[in-house]
Amino acid sequence: MMRHTRLLLAMLALAVMAGYGCGSSKVADDPRDIIYPSSVEKADADAAIADAQAAYTALGEDGSAETGKAKEVLDKAKEFAIEKEYEAAWAAAIKAKSYCALSKVLQQSRAAGLK
Repeated sequence: MMRHTRLLLAMLALAVMAGYGCGSSKVADDPRDIIYPSSVEKADADAAIADAQAAYTALGEDGSAETGKAKEVLDKAKEFAIEKEYEAAWAAAIKAKSYCALSKVLQQSRAAGLK
C-alpha cells in the first residue's frame, strides 16, 4: 500500500508541475498572457483543442472543481479559435489538458483512499 501511495503522490506532483509549466515562464489566468512558441498556426491550435477535448471526454464529468475548470478553459480555447486568436487558443487548450491530467490523478488518488 505504501508503494502505491508513493506512486500516486509522485503522479500528482508531476501533474501539478505539468499544469503549471506548460512550456511557459509564467502561469496566467488569461491565456493571452502566456508566452507562446514562436509561431502557432490554426492547425496547431486545432490539434491542441482536439487533444484537450479527447482528454476531457475520456475523463468524464465527475463534478470535481478540476474537471469543471478543464471544461471552462476548453470552452475558452474554442472561443479563441473562433476569434482567430490561435496562440491564445493553443495555450488555453494546453491548460485545459493539464487540468484534465490533474483531475485524473485526483480521481485515482480518491479511488485509492487518499485524500
